[in-house]
Amino acid sequence: MPEAGATVGSKLKVFISYSRRDLDFADQLVTVLEWQGFLPTIDRKGIHGAEKWEQRLGQLILEADIVVFVLSPDSAASDVCGWEVEEAARRGKRIVPVLCRPLEGRQPHAHLRDLNYIHFYPEKDAPGSGFGTGLTRLVEVLSVDIAWLREHTRLEELAARWDANGRPADQLLRGSELLAYKVWREGHPAIAPQLTTLQRTFLAGSEEEEANRASAERKRLDEMAANNAERAKALAEAQAALEREAEAQKARARARRIIQWGAAAAALLLILGVSGFAAQQQRNAARQQLLTAEAERRKAEAETNLRKAQVTESYFRTEQAKAAGDDAVTAALLAIEGLRDETSDSEAQRTRRFVNEPWHALYGARLRQQERAVLGGHTGEVYSVVFSPDGERILTASADKTARLWDRDGKPLATLQGHTNQVRSAVFSPDGGRILTASYDKTARLWDRDGKPLATLAGHTGEVTSAVFSPDGGRILTASRDNTARLWDAFPIVQNLIDRMKAEVPCCLTPEQRQRLFLPPEPPHWCLTLQKWPYDAATLAAHAAQGTASR
Repeated sequence: MPEAGATVGSKLKVFISYSRRDLDFADQLVTVLEWQGFLPTIDRKGIHGAEKWEQRLGQLILEADIVVFVLSPDSAASDVCGWEVEEAARRGKRIVPVLCRPLEGRQPHAHLRDLNYIHFYPEKDAPGSGFGTGLTRLVEVLSVDIAWLREHTRLEELAARWDANGRPADQLLRGSELLAYKVWREGHPAIAPQLTTLQRTFLAGSEEEEANRASAERKRLDEMAANNAERAKALAEAQAALEREAEAQKARARARRIIQWGAAAAALLLILGVSGFAAQQQRNAARQQLLTAEAERRKAEAETNLRKAQVTESYFRTEQAKAAGDDAVTAALLAIEGLRDETSDSEAQRTRRFVNEPWHALYGARLRQQERAVLGGHTGEVYSVVFSPDGERILTASADKTARLWDRDGKPLATLQGHTNQVRSAVFSPDGGRILTASYDKTARLWDRDGKPLATLAGHTGEVTSAVFSPDGGRILTASRDNTARLWDAFPIVQNLIDRMKAEVPCCLTPEQRQRLFLPPEPPHWCLTLQKWPYDAATLAAHAAQGTASR
């Protein structure tokens, strides 16, 4: 039968509220819901006087996508069950009441009175009712609006965490995640539960914070644009000053040629006896030196201003690249504009000073374009990832109590199931032939390269946080919250295990035992070589002496 509650990525979480006297029925409900592909949660702990049970049950209800209430005379009269109904309503959960037996005059809780009941026993006022038809109707109800309910649960969890932590701004929704929830809110199904007050407050706060953040970002970019425009103006003025200085240098060159011609004429006049021209020539030379020095100073100042303007522009291009967000192409093009490009046809771009910031922005844009695949399938947080030694496989460990095996392109190969709590780490052996996982269920597990179980390493009394192979793959080391680490033999080669057990067994089978077990009476050679009883030297000598005495 296809799994009604299974969807891509996860299953619908169903919290079962019940009275202790209806535990047998609740257990049957858990079994059939698991068979139908749902993820039922049931609290089997008793309520003790000093226990803060509201916190424990409230967390289970918060994490559930839907609540199934087992309605009976006992649950209708139970204060704890009444509290669970109130908490589910406060959290905006869809509540499905199922009748396991007649109410016998008892009144259900106020939140349940207007709901449609599903009968799991033959009821004369409900023709055709019974366990089978009740199960069919329950599966149909649980299969409606699954995706919307799952997002409702996640939003309530995010809002509850935000509220419990004092409503900090950094835990509000933002960007694409906020946009996705706004679209989700607009697609509210007709029979789905309404958003809770906390959810509405959380979304409103997220929208307000996003608007403030966008306004501040626009203001900052506008200010940077204005500053950049001023620097660009200064850059243009500096460029114009350089051009004017070039023209001035040309004019001075013409003046020097004229002076040189004048010097030749002066020499001729000097020869002719004209006095005083030499002094005038010296004054002209001194003046020319002053003009040249001033021109060089202005040129150096203009070049300094140009470099400063280029550095400022590089920082501005970096901020523009960051503001491009997920648009890696635009971010890369803006970052290139802020970097020295030796192949550019612009001299300013070829000779500009190198700045680290746009280089980091360009590299970040390149990394965003390198994403090859998203490995989706786990239903809880992913705690560790690792490549196999040959790089052909990927191993992930998750809070959903599984590890998963993928090929190098991210396609799923196997799910390693068996742990009963979070899997905190998963590693390959040095030869890639085995897999080792560590779990909060106080065990580590050994698997073959295809994910088939080989052994369970049990002995720790606390959660196992990590497990590793030795470099030769022959031993395993585990770490636990029981304040110990443990060393285990891994025996990567079968022969190693055989040799180890030969050395450790205290004795071999006697010839009589071998015959009774349908083995050849002659012992294996290794029993003689290792001198295992009854083939050790002392025992053989005693037998020989006994045989001589009898003769």
